[in-house]
Amino acid sequence: MCQLPLPQNCTETPAPMLTLPDDTSGSSTSPCTDLRTSAALIRRWLSACLRDHAADYCYQDFPGRALHRPKRLVELDPLSSTFRLIHTSPLPSLPPYVAISYVWGTKGNNLTTTTAAVSRLSHHTPFSSLPKTIRDACHITCLIGLRHIWVDALCIVQDDDVEKAVEIADMGSVYWDAWLQIAAMRSRDADDGLLPPAGGSPPTPEEMDEHRLVMSACRSLKQRVWDGKLLERYPLLTRGWTFQERILARRCVHFTCIDLVWECKRERWFETPGENEGGGAGAAKTAINNLSGAFLQCVRLGNSPGHDSTLAKTVPVWRQFVMSYSKRYLTDMDDRLLAISGIAGMIRREARGSVYAAGLWADAMPFDLLWRCDMSSGNRLKETKKREPSWSWCSVDCGVDWPALEKQDATCSPLTARPPHEDPLEYVGRGTYFEEGLKGVQVVSLQLDAPAGVFGQVHGGVVELESRIVPVRVQKREGTNWKALHETDWAIVRLTDDLAPPLPYYPDLKLVDGQSPQHLLFIEVVSHQVGERRWEAGLVVVAVSGSDAYARVGMAGRRTVSLEEDPRGWFEGADRRVVRVC
Repeated sequence: MCQLPLPQNCTETPAPMLTLPDDTSGSSTSPCTDLRTSAALIRRWLSACLRDHAADYCYQDFPGRALHRPKRLVELDPLSSTFRLIHTSPLPSLPPYVAISYVWGTKGNNLTTTTAAVSRLSHHTPFSSLPKTIRDACHITCLIGLRHIWVDALCIVQDDDVEKAVEIADMGSVYWDAWLQIAAMRSRDADDGLLPPAGGSPPTPEEMDEHRLVMSACRSLKQRVWDGKLLERYPLLTRGWTFQERILARRCVHFTCIDLVWECKRERWFETPGENEGGGAGAAKTAINNLSGAFLQCVRLGNSPGHDSTLAKTVPVWRQFVMSYSKRYLTDMDDRLLAISGIAGMIRREARGSVYAAGLWADAMPFDLLWRCDMSSGNRLKETKKREPSWSWCSVDCGVDWPALEKQDATCSPLTARPPHEDPLEYVGRGTYFEEGLKGVQVVSLQLDAPAGVFGQVHGGVVELESRIVPVRVQKREGTNWKALHETDWAIVRLTDDLAPPLPYYPDLKLVDGQSPQHLLFIEVVSHQVGERRWEAGLVVVAVSGSDAYARVGMAGRRTVSLEEDPRGWFEGADRRVVRVC
């Protein structure tokens, strides 16, 4: 590992004098009631992290990784309380900077850099012209002894599509290389500020427990259970772009509705200690973010000479990323691949040339194709797909998952409980139930239409599968416990006979009675038998008008079927041919 340069002024020395406006105070019930108090705690955390984690990835970088320079930074002058945009290319070295992760909001009150405004913003501009969340972040940056901050709305010219494409492609490096990330966890928009409003009630013990659960997870639970709570108290966790910002940050402080939370690649510290924690405000609780830690381990494995199982470990971690990330919202759903491209790019670079294809890994096909829409997000299913390819999860707007090896408790997933292992990969599911059992199913070819590169927006793609095919139709299951067992109202049945029992069907599109296409094909992806049990799953596709290709409209399958219940299996005696799915 190679060590990053450390800013000499980021220690526990006194912060520079800064005249703060009267609106920097927060809730009287929050331990940190103003920005200066918050900054003092952050400085102590930074000092402890530097002292105890200097030899870890909190401060070390990967060998051979080029340091990316964002095109611009915001330079802060605490004496005059002004800022200006600066270009980084003339600087002899990249200065340490803070990056902010926040919700833009829909009020239109976020100051942005445009082609017309870039020259004006390159001159000293008062902090008071900034929306409150950004203004608070600038004050915190100055108070901890730094002079530069990266704000996406300011550092990227928003009406320059060419610049946006270039900077977005390297946004993962922006957050990875930042000296500190400030996450406005409770702020609903750019003008909400970092601190909670005054006058709130102290959190109950139950709320504190839930707070620690939420902050220890990367959002992997069912949408209907958590959407309302997260939107109300942790809106940052509902936004798509902020997912990779958190995963890639090496040191982050979260401004939440309850307290400050420190998160680095080694530990997580809560400002408010738990019942079994001493030490007052700032007491530490080791509880590594398993998903973030697992990502780091995957990248580490890619740097291990002769390591031949990197992909085997990366694939289940990547699926967990997609499961958590896909549940989040984007203002422009066409950004679905872009907003996770920083993670994908670092994984591909370190996983020794694995082929990335529209949010999936070619090495993991055809299994990766068996993603399914999270039926708890039914209100986000659409009647048609507006993005291609249809075989990628980026084609739908809802959350997706892969069937798990064992059904997880709805309140405690592998990513929310505290791991008993030092290696986070040991606590991430190794795969899905269909990870074994390939019987002659072959990926014949894979083509991708990605003019902006594999990590940019994809215009389409074709995967050719050689497999067994069964004509089917969709059926709604009423008056049974079908949904309780399979988490869907739908099933597929054979068109030609009823020798096989119905299979649970997870549609990609919004369905009502009588509206599903009648001429569908079921493409075998897995048929696996262990003892007296059989696992079967595949893709459901419909013919594309005027083409010899098919489009995915869903997946079907269940974890186990007894041989007594289905002695033949769904695909026994079925025709085998090559099918083009676009």
